[in-house]
Amino acid sequence: MERNNFQKIFKPEFIFLDLEFNSKEELFSFVKKLLEEKKIIKKEEGEKLVSLLKEREALGSTGVGLGIALPHLILKTIKESFVVFFRLKRPIDWQSLDEKPVNLVVFLFSKEEEHDFYLQSLSYIAQILHNKRILSELLKAKTKKEVYEYLVYKRGLSFFKRYKKVFYYLLGIVLIFLAAKFLFTKIKLPYASDFNSPFWIKKEIIAVVLFFSMVLGTLFFFSHRVAFGAFALIFLLLTGVVNIETVIEFMSIPTILFIIMVMIMVKWFSEKGVFRYLVIKAIHYFGKSPLFLFGSLMFFSAILGGLIDEVSAILITFGIAIEIVRYTKGNIIPYLIGLVLATNIGSALTLIGNPIGIYLAFSAKFTFLDFLKNSTPLSLLSLFLTIFIILFLYQKKIKLENKIELKKLAEEIDKKEIRVAVLIFLVFVFLVITHSLLEHLLKIEERSMLLGAGLLVVGFIIFYEKEHSRFFVERGPDWWTILYFMFLFANAGCLEYTGVTNKLAYLLSEGAKKFPFFREDLKETFGALTMLLWGSGLLSGFVDNLPIVAALVPVVKNLILKGIPLGNQLYWSLLIGGCFGGNLTMIGSTANLVAIGLYERTFRKTFRFADWLKAGIIVTFLTLLFANLLFLIKILILK
Repeated sequence: MERNNFQKIFKPEFIFLDLEFNSKEELFSFVKKLLEEKKIIKKEEGEKLVSLLKEREALGSTGVGLGIALPHLILKTIKESFVVFFRLKRPIDWQSLDEKPVNLVVFLFSKEEEHDFYLQSLSYIAQILHNKRILSELLKAKTKKEVYEYLVYKRGLSFFKRYKKVFYYLLGIVLIFLAAKFLFTKIKLPYASDFNSPFWIKKEIIAVVLFFSMVLGTLFFFSHRVAFGAFALIFLLLTGVVNIETVIEFMSIPTILFIIMVMIMVKWFSEKGVFRYLVIKAIHYFGKSPLFLFGSLMFFSAILGGLIDEVSAILITFGIAIEIVRYTKGNIIPYLIGLVLATNIGSALTLIGNPIGIYLAFSAKFTFLDFLKNSTPLSLLSLFLTIFIILFLYQKKIKLENKIELKKLAEEIDKKEIRVAVLIFLVFVFLVITHSLLEHLLKIEERSMLLGAGLLVVGFIIFYEKEHSRFFVERGPDWWTILYFMFLFANAGCLEYTGVTNKLAYLLSEGAKKFPFFREDLKETFGALTMLLWGSGLLSGFVDNLPIVAALVPVVKNLILKGIPLGNQLYWSLLIGGCFGGNLTMIGSTANLVAIGLYERTFRKTFRFADWLKAGIIVTFLTLLFANLLFLIKILILK
């Protein structure tokens, strides 16, 4: 965010130093009177403002740690966005993430039309206040002018520190360019020789640099991720790496349409009270133990991910989690991370849980029973390990602050509407599970019934809701995330199109031949299996897993033709690596991005990369290591 933009909404007259309040409610009342006196809001709107601030805290504390609170609202009635800064004389309790009292409170009030600017402002304020040097100076500042200068002009920060993210981003791009130029010039494929020509090598370097410009841009400037995706895509077109027809093909429009349909359905299910009903049942059976409730929801999300797909599963279970947090005043971050990690693990349970499962089923001619024998046991064991890790990491943050009156909640539910919504949900699940069989019986194109299931249910919703259906179509899909998906799919597809993934696959296969192992007859098998598992896993943390798996499948086929022992096990290592690796970063899987998008829309906060990093790295490393061990035991038993 530009300094001048923040200067427009932050004025010295809204800085208050060393005032004393006994609670945040007293502070809210002070803000209400201040805005009434300044004629920013009308007197009859004052109580509503206080109520909105309290409701925002009920969704999740705005205490972000380090003694800082960032209460924020989008208001329909104000003409201009603005910030109010308080440094308190005595810290007050705010139920912060680190459970420490708060002495710096920054209110952000934004106009309804400035949603993007609102998120940028919130991110800017959080970034400044989490700089320890600036925070220390703010606490020692004697005048409003000093506070203003530190927040607006970042006084005391060097040029590098002020723009360190930009420097890191540019440095990353330069290093990627140098690495790509060296690597793709040296690698010579024994097959697909066209990719060895200078013409294609140039395209490979451009594709890699632009793709990672999007990845690094998302990591460093997450709120601008759509812009980075658009820039990468336009440069791919301008440099002639791909044409428009190829870009549209790689955007995977059927996948995008399916996601949109599911988002509309989830919005409808939410409005009908399905999630609230599930919350009542969940708390009724598991509410006495917050950790058991959390673990059960993770297990349910994983099973659902295996039975339908990871995106649908996370939309449903994260919707339930939001309802739980809304009523219990819990912390939503552990739910978001835990549910997404479990869902990605669960997507490897069956043939239909993940697109790469369907791809492998057709490539290797696997049946649903083959998945139950090979993938399901390994995924279930890894799921239990994941649940244990997450409960251990977040045990202190999983709390149910409020006791819920289940009878009162139950009275708010229209049982007739619930029955209709649940019936439609079951129909959708049935169609998704049986789509392959129905396509075979009807002799139609693969996955037609999968997309048809979403279109059929959304068609029913539009028919059933009549004019009100416009609300679900307009408000259901997260159009910001949808647009990002389209750019991401197109950019990732260009890696496959230019031969980048072919060369990466070749490197993995060559490395497997040199892998050390105590059984000479299984040396190549275990080496290839381990390289494929970790290679697909780590790459899937940054790149969509389907192009990676599609590029590596020919390598597996060649190894099997050569007579490598237990060659079919290599397919399963690809599946597990591709699904588990999506947990590594917050952009590693579609489910990750969908959940983060829903979080940002619901709680009006920008999700931080740091929130994901610890759990993502630990779970990905340990589950891949665990899977590697299970594969070792399996090939020793089979051979």
